[in-house]
Amino acid sequence: MEIYNSVINSISTLYLFLGIALIIYKSKVQLQNILLGFFMLCISISSLSEDYGYIIEDIFLFSPLFLNLYINRLYQIKTNKFYFLLFIPGIIFYDWSLVIIQNGYFNFKPLIVLLSYFSSIIILLNSINKNITYVNMLKTNYSEISSSYKWINTVIILSSMWCLYPFLFIVNDMIPFIDSELYFETLINFQYLILILLFFQIIFIGFSSSSFSESIITINLIEKNEKEINIKKVNNNEKQELFYQLKKDIKESKLYLDPKLSLFTLSKKINKSPQSISDLINNCSDDNFYSLINKMRIEDFKIMVVEKKHLKYNIESIASMCGFNSKSTFYRAFKEFEGISPSQFIKNKS
Repeated sequence: MEIYNSVINSISTLYLFLGIALIIYKSKVQLQNILLGFFMLCISISSLSEDYGYIIEDIFLFSPLFLNLYINRLYQIKTNKFYFLLFIPGIIFYDWSLVIIQNGYFNFKPLIVLLSYFSSIIILLNSINKNITYVNMLKTNYSEISSSYKWINTVIILSSMWCLYPFLFIVNDMIPFIDSELYFETLINFQYLILILLFFQIIFIGFSSSSFSESIITINLIEKNEKEINIKKVNNNEKQELFYQLKKDIKESKLYLDPKLSLFTLSKKINKSPQSISDLINNCSDDNFYSLINKMRIEDFKIMVVEKKHLKYNIESIASMCGFNSKSTFYRAFKEFEGISPSQFIKNKS
């Protein structure tokens, strides 16, 4: 038990220092780091209590609220001004309980507090859905995606799981559906495992997410420009011809060799709207912009291997010549589209 309590106290201390560090750390994305820092402080304080395994007072009510604000800031989503009203019940009714009838009188506090909490959970789930949409937008608009988005997704998923745990305990208190000590012990232990994994994820990306944030802003600008464009409808044969011409323009000019190529920059180079390019790719192939460009790069890589360039340069150097500026992106794309690793491909051609 002493070791268990020591682990809990260590987790609380780590999140306390991490929260403070994120709040005071100066960066291009300081506001989103501050919001993440307050979320870390909620975890730190909540980890000290035995209520629901880790919740102290009503601090857990603020966790999904701060997390949602962080997600909105990260993806440049405007937060409704009425959203901040959800903080009020947790601040005012700090001594609430789940008892509806107390001393013969109706206790309205838990209903207001839980309504606020459940509302914040619903909003958080909606934000997670928007997160998925933005990741898909990345793949649609960019040929090279920073692997930081995967780390950020992991942070959001782990943080959301932590926010949802109180929900299971509260609902079970209101409407008992499981009465097993093993179940709750497993739930609580798994919760601390989530906190440990989340801590290392935050350390890894918490102070270096500015480039990802800037790319999101760029995507928003593209989306706004596309909405102003009136796209002419064409029949399938014409679309196929236009798609063929699009690929020809990209290949002949070797535009895919630019590792920073995006849908917007391509549209300016070939004098076509981003929306028309996206429509052509989506309607005339099974690809999106991301996969189409990377397939062209991989074809270049395969040609260079056939030409024995791999005997002069290493795999990463050849991948860079073909437009990939990330080793992990190249290996992931090659495995996805070819079904084997680059090394195995070279071995098969030898």
